[in-house]
Amino acid sequence: MISTLEIDKLYERHFFILECCIGYFNFDDGWLPIIKDLLEAIEIIHKKKNIEQTNILKVEKKYGILYIEYSGGNSNISNLVRFAERLSYTSCEKCGRKGFLHSTTGTGLGDLYTMCDKHALEHLLRKI
Repeated sequence: MISTLEIDKLYERHFFILECCIGYFNFDDGWLPIIKDLLEAIEIIHKKKNIEQTNILKVEKKYGILYIEYSGGNSNISNLVRFAERLSYTSCEKCGRKGFLHSTTGTGLGDLYTMCDKHALEHLLRKI
C-alpha cells in the first residue's frame, strides 16, 4: 500500500481537491504517478477555467484496477479521471511498469491484480 508519507505529500500539495478524501487511499506505489499526474492536471484546469470545485472522495483498487470516486468538476475532469483509471489497466500496481490483469485462479475469478510478469510471479498469479 501507498505509504503514509506519500499520502501526506499529496494532501499538502492538493489539499483543496483531497480535503474530502481523508483515509480513502487504498492502492500500491506503482499507481502513484498516475494519481499525481491526475491531481496536477485537475489543478491546471481549475486555474484556467472557472468550474465547480472538484473533490476526490476515494482512490482505491477495485477488481484489479484503479477506481476514483469524485464529485464536481466538468466533462474535462471526468475525462481525466476515466483516463487515469484506464492507465491502471496496463500499469503494474507495484512498480508502474507495463502490467496485465492477473488473478489467483487464472480465470477472472478470485482476487484480481494488475501486475508486471515479475510481480505476478512473486505473488503466484496467473494472467487472464
